[in-house]
Amino acid sequence: MKPIRTLILVAAVLVVVVAPTQVMAQTVTLSLASPENGATIVVGQTIHWSIEFTVSQGDNEGLALLTADLTQASTNPVTIDIPPATAVPPEMNNFARPAGITNPGGVNPVDGYMGVQRGPGGAQNLMQIGGAQNTFGVARPSGAGIAENTTVSGGIGQSGSVLLTSGSFTAPAACGAYSFSLANAMANVLTSVQSPPAQSLVAEATVAIGTGSFTVNIIPVADLNADCAVDPVDAELMVGVLIGTVSDPLTVSGADLNHDGQLNGLDVQSFVNAALAP
Repeated sequence: MKPIRTLILVAAVLVVVVAPTQVMAQTVTLSLASPENGATIVVGQTIHWSIEFTVSQGDNEGLALLTADLTQASTNPVTIDIPPATAVPPEMNNFARPAGITNPGGVNPVDGYMGVQRGPGGAQNLMQIGGAQNTFGVARPSGAGIAENTTVSGGIGQSGSVLLTSGSFTAPAACGAYSFSLANAMANVLTSVQSPPAQSLVAEATVAIGTGSFTVNIIPVADLNADCAVDPVDAELMVGVLIGTVSDPLTVSGADLNHDGQLNGLDVQSFVNAALAP
């Protein structure tokens, strides 16, 4: 069975055990954020991202399942392989292996909670980030690696924003604007939390997207006027920064090419190296 299909089938099973009178009104709200959103950064810098969620109150008992894809726009100058997220936040341990139910991951990480890379090489998106609690009331044997915990945590997401996970990747080498978005999100919520071996009932939730994307503008190293070229105009700006005739904060910051907080001959050498690079 293919990894991506595995969790889809699990989600379908979780929806089946809804109480007959339950009407879907519950909402899980997702938001994608990046501290680099809207910023101009240079090639090779790190782009960070995080996904957070909240769960509506008064109509459910907290999150049971949540997954979403992190995708790159087809209009991006070049494609990348988006690396898996870095970790499972402590509050979400019950949704990840071995306690919870997720896709199998790759070689590293083995837990699909951090997302599974799918797509052609060099253009892989991160699929089905997240996972589900084991609500079936029966644990798999220790060492099985999945659904080993029958304790269901109620109220997840109802006391404020919760981090689903976060990650980072290196800014690509091609200049231009890059956008990344959430896609294919799905969620279930608890409607009744029971003690094992009884099943905890769940219901499908409406997924709302708060902030669903972020965009960063990437420029070459030493491109001080952000026009996607390192040329004599940038050389003039570099000189202006060094002698104090150029004081624009973004230009001054960009002229500190070795990021040591000082403007000196080391930055000039870095500028020359960047200007002469093929």
